[in-house]
Amino acid sequence: VARRRAAINGYDRRIHFVQASLLDLPRLDLGRFDYVNCIGVLHHLADPDAGLEALLSVLADDGAMAILVYGLYGRTGVYQLQALLRVLNAGVADEALQIANARAVLAALPASNWFKRGEELHGDHTAGGDAGLFDLLLHPQDRAYTVPELYAWLVDRHGLHLQFSDLQRGRLPYAPETYLPQATPALRERLAALPERDRQAIAELAGGDLIRHSFYATRRGGTRAPYGQPDYIPLFPDELHRPSGADFVRLIDHHHGQPLRLTHNLARLNRVMEPGRYVRSIFAHMDGQRSFGSIFDLVRAEPAFRDAPPDDAALFADFAPWYEALESIERLVLRRVAVDDTQPGR
Repeated sequence: VARRRAAINGYDRRIHFVQASLLDLPRLDLGRFDYVNCIGVLHHLADPDAGLEALLSVLADDGAMAILVYGLYGRTGVYQLQALLRVLNAGVADEALQIANARAVLAALPASNWFKRGEELHGDHTAGGDAGLFDLLLHPQDRAYTVPELYAWLVDRHGLHLQFSDLQRGRLPYAPETYLPQATPALRERLAALPERDRQAIAELAGGDLIRHSFYATRRGGTRAPYGQPDYIPLFPDELHRPSGADFVRLIDHHHGQPLRLTHNLARLNRVMEPGRYVRSIFAHMDGQRSFGSIFDLVRAEPAFRDAPPDDAALFADFAPWYEALESIERLVLRRVAVDDTQPGR
């Protein structure tokens, strides 16, 4: 599958494919990697820490890893049903019969069952067919983590720096305010004063819907792209339904320059956004290739601003609420330099 995907995109001649155990990485002499992608693997190992050590052995000093492991609280119902099926399928070696028993149980579950109560969080057993059901409910080696456990393992033990970002939802599931929008001023103040790892732990407990934890891990801190530097390029990630600068221009125009509500139901984003003085113009010149500096020069050249051109600080300040809202759900990101895809990759 990987080879076919690479061929479709014209990368097959530049990729060296290796099929081996993750635990063999230190002995494969593949060099050091700037980026490691490990999605849904470590939580199925008998010793997840051995898998992490293997990844770290080939990670460049300034490299980054994207990791996904299961989340404990969001999978509460999954582990209840896994326990049930272990008892029911005791002594059953035939996997087809194990699957048939699981489907029969699913069809008969009462509404009080924890899996049934949170079934909308899990789609593998329906969309993934028998393989998806087996992976979700019958996998013989499967563990999950809480936010504090991940900090204890990756940060306290291995000294890594983490940036959490849930699939399709960004950072908002790790912010307690996302789940407690009606909090009193005193509670909001208390939450804001807590260390980030405690805030994220509270969000996980309050929401209860994090079925997985996805995050970036680096050896050094300060790797998150900084907002406010003119040489960074703002762009919309390459997704099937990604927005564009023109989309936001139309949105602002549709509301005739009045405040509007920006929502994203999956991520629970719900914010009233001010159009500002320069936001529309900044979006109008955003094409994924221009840096903020180039965009700002074009804004200053517009007739409306030519006589009293705003400086970079004013433009960044005006656009900041929009950047923060869109970046929080990974709909707007920053790139420092253009990637030269003519060089061999690994």
